Amino acid sequence: MYNDILFNIVDEIDHFTLRYRQKGIFECDKANRMIRKYSAYYPEAAALNLKVRTEDELREEPIAEMYDDLIRLRTVLLDKSGLK
Repeated sequence: MYNDILFNIVDEIDHFTLRYRQKGIFECDKANRMIRKYSAYYPEAAALNLKVRTEDELREEPIAEMYDDLIRLRTVLLDKSGLK
């Protein structure tokens, strides 16, 4: 059951990043929420020390950095799931 939850999170991140790669659509606020949520819940994700951005920082549209953070987050959660 726990692995299913992690797999669903990895899948959510995959869909989000794929949408950006295919259509150029990236919602910085949604990415920020995912980083905040999963870093707070999973110690392995917290250990990445991913930056949660303020609203002012989000206006600067730090897409490349946030995209990279999501990929790092996805990788750690996939490793944790054991489904790799």
